Amino acid sequence: MTDQQPPLSIRIPDELRAELQAAADKNIRSLGAEIRFRLEESLRNEVDLAGIKADLAQIKAALACLLAKEYP
Repeated sequence: MTDQQPPLSIRIPDELRAELQAAADKNIRSLGAEIRFRLEESLRNEVDLAGIKADLAQIKAALACLLAKEYP
């Protein structure tokens, strides 16, 4: 992403803004960079979670097959 993106204005509660600013300060980022980072991470985690759920479904199916063979 480039810095040529048009600005986006959102309204957030003061308490949330303060938490984000504290995190930005701790991570040596601007407030905007901290918000972008967290949004990108949440989207990546969503994709990761979908993969984990798919893997879990396969494991459950395999376990069900194994249990059916042991306990008919």
